[in-house]
Amino acid sequence: MTLPHDPEDPMGLQSLVAEHAARVEAARLHHAKEAALPVPGALGASLDALTASLQAATADPGHAARIAAEEARRERAERAAITALADARCLPTSAPLRAVATKPTPVVTPAMEAARAVEEWRGRRKVGCFRVLSGSVGVGKSVAAAWVCLWDRPGVTRERTALWMHATELDLHPRNGYSDHAHARGRRESAPLLVLDEHGAERDDLADTVSGLAGRRYDAGRVTLVTTNPPSAAVKARYLTSPAGARLLDRVRMEQALGGAPGGLPGLVTLSGPSLRGRAQGTWSQRGCRL
Repeated sequence: MTLPHDPEDPMGLQSLVAEHAARVEAARLHHAKEAALPVPGALGASLDALTASLQAATADPGHAARIAAEEARRERAERAAITALADARCLPTSAPLRAVATKPTPVVTPAMEAARAVEEWRGRRKVGCFRVLSGSVGVGKSVAAAWVCLWDRPGVTRERTALWMHATELDLHPRNGYSDHAHARGRRESAPLLVLDEHGAERDDLADTVSGLAGRRYDAGRVTLVTTNPPSAAVKARYLTSPAGARLLDRVRMEQALGGAPGGLPGLVTLSGPSLRGRAQGTWSQRGCRL
């Protein structure tokens, strides 16, 4: 073998040493790969050992108890988390309402479908949305609004901030300079989703306050979901005849309801049927009005 001439290594010893070291390393890697290959029958033996280990674990009388305890711990943690979220978003503490609203899978009623349609229609569009669920007591309006306040879709909690507010709370935070009042007013203005429950329960002189709040939120691209007992004609007469209310009404009709064209979302939904309170099921109807 002829080696290149190196003035500092006339005998070529350094090159020989380097070449030998490379061959040794290649041989070592080859043998390492061969050693890593399973011996015939070794894979089956490993699987048999694993199966035996699993069978022994499941045969342990305490195994089922440990699994059950871990499942119970996980369920408690999930309930605590959704309860904390409900508290943070000011949902009523009513046990019947929370029993339904905190479940990841909603109870299917016309009210629930009407409430969930808001976000389904809005999708990723950053546009305002205003919807009123009108109907007699017990048709599921508040429960449906509470569910969408917590959940984005079945099993997935709503990441964006939401706020529940009873209509009688509108006059609890006057403009008197107190920071707590300013914070509460700012929160109801800025929450991406605001649920205003029992529309019409507030004082008569606050009707314009409601219309103004809903109009500003619509202009800012936010969602306002309202529940109320009065019929649609009474809702329009009370809230949508003032300048602020008339402007909101016009925008909802043209931009959201699309003038009644397909693909639009009516601003007012009238729900009818027997009360769901204390009932397992019933017959309900839903009618969308051109609002």
